[in-house]
Amino acid sequence: MLQKKVFEAQIEEYSTEANPYDSYADLLLEMGNKEEAKKNLQKSIALAEKSSTDLDEQIFRASKAKLAKLENKHQMFDFMEGDFNVDISNYKEDKVVNKNKIRSSSSYDENGNILTITYYNQGNNPVGKRIVVYDAIEDRYDMAFINPTDPMGINVSHIKVKDLGNNKVELMETYVNRKGEKRKVRHEVMKNSSNSIE
Repeated sequence: MLQKKVFEAQIEEYSTEANPYDSYADLLLEMGNKEEAKKNLQKSIALAEKSSTDLDEQIFRASKAKLAKLENKHQMFDFMEGDFNVDISNYKEDKVVNKNKIRSSSSYDENGNILTITYYNQGNNPVGKRIVVYDAIEDRYDMAFINPTDPMGINVSHIKVKDLGNNKVELMETYVNRKGEKRKVRHEVMKNSSNSIE
């Protein structure tokens, strides 16, 4: 394929620049060669990270986002998509301090990048909404929580996700509370059945 040879020649000539590797990865993705595309994106990221030009900053972000999508990091919550009954248990010092039952309805946008979760109380009235998007640069999820009864309006937090297997994930959430103090909360989310999350 002529196009492939052109990119390979560019890489050979400009082997210390990030752009040829990023562009070649795009072609490899079009050809269905995901593993080679990953290697070229990783090379692009490594080179762009060392540079301080505006172009390399853009390439760094683009390559990071493409690599994250290839590795499906942006959809770690796939198993939560749909409508579920949710059992919530809040712990303090290993003791349950309260329990709650709600319902959630979750879906991704048409590109599969943004997860929106709407929460309903037992009377089926909406009580809040979360919007979650993957930040490839920081390797974390950024989340906005919208509570119609909260005078602060939108609360923003950042989440690191660890896959525990068997439809179970650990979420380490950091946020700043109303007093301006940084807080960290650990969540375990588990899908019990086709319509139940704990």
